[in-house]
Amino acid sequence: MRLVLVALLANLLFAQPELFLVDENNKQVRSVQVDPVEVQASFTVPNNPAFFFVNADRTKYYSVSRAATGTVAVLSAAQPSTVLKTLDLAAVTAAAITPDRTKIVIATATTLYRIDTATDTVTSAAFLNAPVKELIFSLDGSRLFALTTQVVMFNIDPFVVVSSTVLPGPLETMAMNHTGLLYGSAPGRVHEIDGRTGQPLRTIETLGRPGRLAFSPSSYVALAGNLADTGPSLFRFDLKAAAVTASLTIPSVRFREVHFLSELRAVALSNQSSTQVPVQVDPLSTPLVMRGSETF
Repeated sequence: MRLVLVALLANLLFAQPELFLVDENNKQVRSVQVDPVEVQASFTVPNNPAFFFVNADRTKYYSVSRAATGTVAVLSAAQPSTVLKTLDLAAVTAAAITPDRTKIVIATATTLYRIDTATDTVTSAAFLNAPVKELIFSLDGSRLFALTTQVVMFNIDPFVVVSSTVLPGPLETMAMNHTGLLYGSAPGRVHEIDGRTGQPLRTIETLGRPGRLAFSPSSYVALAGNLADTGPSLFRFDLKAAAVTASLTIPSVRFREVHFLSELRAVALSNQSSTQVPVQVDPLSTPLVMRGSETF
């Protein structure tokens, strides 16, 4: 069973994030309150959701599957069983929504499609010469970073390539800090990238294969799970010092998603099951005084 935790953080950098737990194989989506952990709603979608988004006025859901047929299902947020529209594109490799939730970009092999959430139509397309692994928007939504064998930066309007950068790695995932700096994770290192130019700034050496970084409200601390089968389960980064300052090992547990609740508290989703584990940031631990992990 493949589960993905999706955080909708637009305009909520210092507030409680809204999380959706997506079960791609069983076509299930669960709305999750994370502090304390509690399922608010659960519903079935018509396709197998690999990505899940909400529009700006929260009237529509977008369930994006990896299939070429029924790729995007536009659903009524009031009645998720009601399909408002479907879009058939191609096999999806990545997807992202702008921070203001007005545009969605979907990557299908070497083609990027831009969708306007006001009309739910494809308004533009762009092309690359390598498959896209991940998409990340800049904080103002004016630029898009596509992770292929390089980091390719696009302008959104007009939808054109601005620059491309090759980094040692290869990069496996990316994340955008609240400062506008982009962080790309690769085996043994994390690259800090200028979100305005796409150019590399610093490299943080680490062990294992750090996953996607999650950032504290201050932007100075980051957490990331270890995607490697051995070694620590979780890393803590000091982004001012560009260094790993702590690691946490929980036997047989890997974390693929981490979300901060405050400067000193976070919640992590394990690879082994849809289990949320509370995390204390400093010292890095899973304290018993916090609410215990809950399985959905």
